[in-house]
Amino acid sequence: MMVLCPACHDIATKGALSVEKQRKFKASPHNVKKGYASGLLHLLHPHPAFAFGTNVVISEGPILTVRGIPVFGAAVEDGELLLSV
Repeated sequence: MMVLCPACHDIATKGALSVEKQRKFKASPHNVKKGYASGLLHLLHPHPAFAFGTNVVISEGPILTVRGIPVFGAAVEDGELLLSV
């Protein structure tokens, strides 16, 4: 699984971005290749905040569950954000 911007997500959902090409992108992320990002995501604040539409959730642990199954969660360890999707 990988996170896509809304435009790329739409293209992938419609089948215009093949699974093979998605795997190629995932193996060599654009922001890592360009030097914009590397390693883990460091936080400036001790609690992560997530925007879901007009709702903001400030929490760790399971954040979104479907029928009792966690599908999105977060933790902060040593100032680094860990995501579970």
